[in-house]
Amino acid sequence: MTPDEIRRLAGDLAWSADRLRGVTAAVEKQSEQTTWNGGARRRFDAELGTHLASARRLNKSVSACAAELKRAAGRLDHVLQGLRADERDVRSAYEGYLKGRGVTGSNALYAIRRLPPSLDPQWAQLAHTVLGRSHTQGYL
Repeated sequence: MTPDEIRRLAGDLAWSADRLRGVTAAVEKQSEQTTWNGGARRRFDAELGTHLASARRLNKSVSACAAELKRAAGRLDHVLQGLRADERDVRSAYEGYLKGRGVTGSNALYAIRRLPPSLDPQWAQLAHTVLGRSHTQGYL
């Protein structure tokens, strides 16, 4: 999934949590406005209280999940930006890196052709090897 897709999912979950919160509040309000009493009412209130508590816990979990997804999308954005920067920096330094290790000519071309595809996590490892640092520090 892309960060934008994750953010959309987070938004859908947040919307669902808001709807659940609204429905729970409406049911509770409607229940409080009923006028009947007795044993059946007490049993109804106890049963409803159990379900409302479950709905509140579910709402809290869904809201927390939505918030975590938003944070995860931000982290993924950071990692992808870091991998792009690592790829850019490694590609610009790689030929010199190879030359410094005595790899030239067709061997160097072969090594360059074997570089990983864009956004591959191997760019972070290559950045550490070639440059001594990575833009994804602490994320991969």
